Amino acid sequence: MDYISCNEGKMYRKGFIASQMADGMPLVRAELLDSICDHSMDINIIVSWLSLFVEGANFQETNLNIQIDLKLLIEESINLADTDYHVHLNKNVCFLVADIFLSGRVMIGHARKNICVAKARAHE
Repeated sequence: MDYISCNEGKMYRKGFIASQMADGMPLVRAELLDSICDHSMDINIIVSWLSLFVEGANFQETNLNIQIDLKLLIEESINLADTDYHVHLNKNVCFLVADIFLSGRVMIGHARKNICVAKARAHE
């Protein structure tokens, strides 16, 4: 995990990404964001993964669907959180958000369109 060059004092891309995040395990998020930058990934998976770092209610997930790409991100995040912060991540909120996206109840693009339409109607 290269964030800063010790010899030159130069900040690498992961270091810059981590420095822009105030909280929520910035080293873990920077590590994984840097690794997925070169890959095409569904925005629903990215939003679901980011919810992994949100404090939420403690509940047991039951029969929630989860995509393999997201499952791999969660597993790597849990490993890095344990290594870097000695903290166990609660994945329940992340599973719930992913399940909502996969069930089709929420689509980011569709939600954005509805918000724009609602704002336009409010100004009429």
